[in-house]
Amino acid sequence: MNNQSTNQTTETPIDTISMGVRCSGRDTTLFSFVKKLAPLEIVEASGIVTSHTMPGYFWIHDDGGRGVLHLLNSDGVAIASVRLQSEYGFTDIEDIALNVDPITNKSSIFVADNGDNNSVRDIKTISVFEEPTAIQLQQSSSIVLQPTLSIRFRYPDGKRDAETIMVDPQNNDVYIVSKREASVGVYQAKAPFVNSEVRMLKKLGNIPYRLITAGDISSKGDQIILRDYEKAYHWNRLTNETIATALSKDARCISIVAEEQGEGICFSQDGESFFTVSERSKSPQEFIYHYSKKK
Repeated sequence: MNNQSTNQTTETPIDTISMGVRCSGRDTTLFSFVKKLAPLEIVEASGIVTSHTMPGYFWIHDDGGRGVLHLLNSDGVAIASVRLQSEYGFTDIEDIALNVDPITNKSSIFVADNGDNNSVRDIKTISVFEEPTAIQLQQSSSIVLQPTLSIRFRYPDGKRDAETIMVDPQNNDVYIVSKREASVGVYQAKAPFVNSEVRMLKKLGNIPYRLITAGDISSKGDQIILRDYEKAYHWNRLTNETIATALSKDARCISIVAEEQGEGICFSQDGESFFTVSERSKSPQEFIYHYSKKK
C-alpha cells in the first residue's frame, strides 16, 4: 500500500476499502502525550467529543442505556449533565460524534446506540441532538434533549457489535466500525437522512484491526483516528479523498497511555490534539488523556 502523503491526490475517488497492512510498533513522531486531566467522576465513561458551542469543553456519555451526556470543563471536571430522549429508547450507547453545519454553524451530537455484545439486535439507532449552548445550560439545570433526527440502520452482512461512530464533516455521511472481527468492517450511511427510516448500511470493506472501541474524523475532515484497548491508529486524508480511500492506506500506530478499558477518543476542534478516555470498573481513578501534534 502507498504510504501517507500530504500532497494533493489525483486518483479517482473510490467507495470501497482495499485493506492495507496492519501497522506494527508505535509511532512517536506524530503525537506526544501532554497531560492527564482531573480524575473522572463518571464511572462508565465511553464516548467523548470536544464541544463546538463551548470551546475547550468536552461531552462524555455513560456506557449502556442511561441516555445522559455530561459536560466537562477544560480541566476535565464535570459541570453539567443533560438527559436524552428517544422514542426508541436506549439499549447500549457506545460512542458519540459531533458535526457542525457549515451554513448555520450549529453543531449536532450523534449518539450511537450500536453496542450489541451478543449480536442479537437487528435494528440499531443513531439519535441526533442539537448541541446545547452555554446560555441554555445557565438558564436550566434540568435540560432534556429531544432528537432532531433518528437514523435507524441494519448491517448488510448480519447482526454485529460496534462501538464506533464517525461523521464526515464534508458531507454529513455516517460511518460505523464494527468491533469483534479479526479484521473489522467499515460501514457507511450516506446523507441526507429520512427521519426514522430504516437504512441498510453499505459495507465499504475491512481494515486489519480488531476490538476497535472508538473513532473520530477531524473537524476539517483531513484526519481519521481509531482506537482499540492498547493503541490509536491515525490516517491523513487528502483533499477530495473519500474515507474509503484514506482507510485503504496503512495507518500510523500511535502510542497511548495504558487505560483500564479504553473506550473513547476524539480530536480537538482544531485537529492539533486528540483525547482518550476509559471506563472505570476496578481502578480507583480514570482520566482524560491529552495528546498533541509534535511541531
